[in-house]
Amino acid sequence: MERAEPCFGVLEPWTWHGPVRRLREAGPDALVVPYWTAAWAPLALWLLAESAAAPIAIVHNPADHDSGWFSRRLAHEVLSRCRGFLCHSRSIADQLRAKFPAAALAVHPLPAGEVVPLDRAQARHRLGVAPDSVAVLFFGLVRPYKGVDVLLDAIASLPAGSPIVLLLAGEPWGRARRTLERRLAEPQLSGRVVAQLSWVPEREAAVWFSAADAVVLPYRTATGSAVAASALAYGLPVIGSGVGGLQEVITEGVNGLLVPPGRPEDLAAALSRAGDRTLLARLAEGARTSMAQWNWRSYAATLVDLTGRVVETSSKR
Repeated sequence: MERAEPCFGVLEPWTWHGPVRRLREAGPDALVVPYWTAAWAPLALWLLAESAAAPIAIVHNPADHDSGWFSRRLAHEVLSRCRGFLCHSRSIADQLRAKFPAAALAVHPLPAGEVVPLDRAQARHRLGVAPDSVAVLFFGLVRPYKGVDVLLDAIASLPAGSPIVLLLAGEPWGRARRTLERRLAEPQLSGRVVAQLSWVPEREAAVWFSAADAVVLPYRTATGSAVAASALAYGLPVIGSGVGGLQEVITEGVNGLLVPPGRPEDLAAALSRAGDRTLLARLAEGARTSMAQWNWRSYAATLVDLTGRVVETSSKR
């Protein structure tokens, strides 16, 4: 018997303050909620309690990065109520399978949003990057698990005359700003880093990505990465740690380079390899090709298929 297309609702957090009445009137077969931070947990729990629809979570992170026991507990309370999970990496799926073996699972890497590259020369001029430099970009919140300290160690160790320049764009997390500012003032990093230690509006992100030759993600741990998705969409290879979801979208020597986490000497060696423009061009072509297989249409199809499986199973209970 052919399965009917399910009716389901997706509620983003900024709509959760609205009346639950609309959710009840819609009468969906499934309710899909995103989860990546404990800050949303109380609202998610409220919605899941008020709806009779089969609950599904789009899981960005099974628990907050660097989280304590309370955040992990809140995450467990939300996820334990769900009957299906859409994950952005197999590593997340494995964690959820171990904790919630009865739940349905689907995996699809996070696609990039729409990207509109700018003229490379103009972008570099705006950031003060020399035309002959090989610019590697770290983009996003600067948090301990992302390994920016390892990256700066690697940049500082590069030999004199290296063409590598680091573009560092992102807001430091918590108390990290002063430490990072002191580090950037060290003589070993003079002339090697272009930094903006603040939140970068979406409209300005294109300047940084368009000025770059590659994106560097020296994470100590990872689930998935929207920055990696954006990099590939811009046709930029990724130099990243072989951890979590990063190693699922970066293929060594095809669309990027993989290094062990927490090892500045290995990262420095990979950055030196990226100075080879022939290799860089080949990796950039691989980046453009690889991202074509992950798009929002295939993402939606994966979610619809998962929803159908969850609804079908729920109807038999």
